Amino acid sequence: MKLRVHVNVRKIVERLRHEERQVGERRSWERGRARLGKALEAKRNDAETSHDTRRN
Repeated sequence: MKLRVHVNVRKIVERLRHEERQVGERRSWERGRARLGKALEAKRNDAETSHDTRRN
């Protein structure tokens, strides 16, 4: 009986660790995507300003 409880606890802990890892990966992925978005936005703004100066 004690052993079965121990096994269940271990399974729960493993599942929690796995979920934590997934959440962490998702968070880092979102952070990376946000960084990429900012970089693209800056590049777009750069391109727009250079285009404007070329046109004028």
